[in-house]
Parts: sequence; structure tokens; C-alpha cells
Amino acid sequence: MNQQIDKLKLIREEAVVSAQKASEIMKERENKKTNPLKLNIGDFVYMLKEVVGPGKKLQPKYSGPYVVHEILSPHLVKLREKDSGKLLKNPVHLDRLKIAKRAITNSEPTSNVVSDEPNSEPSVNNNLRTRPVRQIRKPMRYRSELGNISESTVADTSSSEQTDNTFYKVKRILAQRKRNECYEYLLQYKGEPAQNAIWTADNQLNEAAKQSIIKRPPPVID
Repeated sequence: MNQQIDKLKLIREEAVVSAQKASEIMKERENKKTNPLKLNIGDFVYMLKEVVGPGKKLQPKYSGPYVVHEILSPHLVKLREKDSGKLLKNPVHLDRLKIAKRAITNSEPTSNVVSDEPNSEPSVNNNLRTRPVRQIRKPMRYRSELGNISESTVADTSSSEQTDNTFYKVKRILAQRKRNECYEYLLQYKGEPAQNAIWTADNQLNEAAKQSIIKRPPPVID
């Protein structure tokens, strides 16, 4: 009976040792697949953090900056906070770090929040980046009926005539009528529904629109 117990203990010990060896082999294999950073003591780095809670997609993914305090292995380092000098409790794997691309001096303001773009430069330079301003044009029904009509073109004009006034293109001339000894034309502009068509005097039309009326006269209504 005692021999069986001793045998089971030996098997258990061998199993534990084999599991530890297998774990080390797997870790080493994964470490070889990565491209570890080349860090030195005193380097500034940012650390990838686990973002939780509502709105996590909008929260920054990195925190810092931190200073490399000690290099424990080719893949683990100990960090300390830049301002307070407080050491982080647990070692950090290099996969969670990225190098600050320039030295951070004490005269620069620091923050615990950095951009969530892995290759973006930290510090106040991020605040200097501007996004392109999107220009929104109002629908034609909110603009003056007489404004910019002389710049409009009919739909069959060549693409070489396209300018910044694309939104003023005449899609169709729906009808015509006579008012006060002059003709008015019902114009549907490109991008607008037919119910938003605008009555426009003939002296407000450009040459392309007039030629379109000559080639294909719209119906006359009272």
C-alpha cells in the first residue's frame, strides 16, 4: 500500500515538473514571435491599459508616461511613475509598452492620458493637430431663389465645366410660364426633389440653361 502511495506522489511530482517545463517552453515560443522593444533604464514609455466601462471605445488605450526602473528579463521590466517616482507593483511585459518618441522634460505638462493611436506622439503636440473642417451646404430650398443661378449648369454639360458650384447644377427644367411680359422657368436643382423646384426669371439663367430650353422647350403652364 505504501509503495502505491509513493508511486502516486512521484507521478504527481513529475506531472507538475512537466507542466512547468511545458509552460516555460510555450512562453519562450511566444516571446520569440514578438518583436520586443530595446529598452534601457530611464527610458520613457507608455503602457497599454485595459479599458472597461461605458464608452470604452472613446477612452484612451495607453496611460503614462512611465520610466523604466529595472529590466528583469528580455521581456519583463519594472516601471515607476514619472512625477511621483512610485514603483508599479507588478512587472510589465514589453508587449504592453511603446516608447515615447521624444524625451519628456520637466518643463512640459504631463498627463495620464495619451492618444489611443499606437504610433502617435505623446504630449501637448497632440493638441496642435486639427481635423479637416467639413463644409455643409444648405439645401437649395433654404437659399435665395435668385442667388448663384447664373453659375448653375444643366445636367448635360461636360465634366470639364465642373467647379465648386456643383450643388447649383440644374437637373431638369420642368415647366415655363409667362409673368409680367417675361418668361419664368421651373428649375429642379441637382440633389433636390421635384417639389422643391424654383421659379426663375429668364434673365437669371446662364447661357447653358438657355440653350437647353431652346433644344428641349419645357411645357407651358398657366
